[in-house]
Amino acid sequence: MAMFNVKCTTWIPFQRPRLVVDADRVEFQGKSWLLADVEHVWWYAQTIVDSGILHDCEAGMKLFFRSEPKPVVCRQNKAMALSDSSTLVPAWRYISERTRAQRLAKYVDALATKGAFEYCGVTFHADGTARRGNREFSLQGVRLDEFSLRVPGKLTSLVDVRLDHDVFPALVEHLAATAQRPAATTGSR
Repeated sequence: MAMFNVKCTTWIPFQRPRLVVDADRVEFQGKSWLLADVEHVWWYAQTIVDSGILHDCEAGMKLFFRSEPKPVVCRQNKAMALSDSSTLVPAWRYISERTRAQRLAKYVDALATKGAFEYCGVTFHADGTARRGNREFSLQGVRLDEFSLRVPGKLTSLVDVRLDHDVFPALVEHLAATAQRPAATTGSR
């Protein structure tokens, strides 16, 4: 099995109204969870610009905990949402770094035991192929954009990569390097 380089930097946790993150837990809206219980981290950012003027901006983070049936959603509006001085950017970075190894291990374990892992409705196989429905794609030559994975020759993206955005690219790069099939798509269209 491949080795993945997992890096975690340490910096001082922070506290903001309604959101508290420390060395081993997250507290939001009066509820508390251990970082060890984070299964997935989803990040998004959206800006609305009209005639070159920033009208609105929203950043958000969804945290998927083992104990919660639905993700915990933290949002921040306004122009500060994407800056390093906002609440969510440092929280997302810290939580992502502290939980990266455990989130990566889940996918790597599935590859080792089952030969594949599921990600956002697409099954990624150890041989460097991916399957969505009855279509199979080779991962050779795939392109990772900021929020999508694109297969050569296809206009639409294969998958939205905002879930575990810090882990997924390393997995795809590893699988693309092991791809044994041609870049063409097989299966029905």
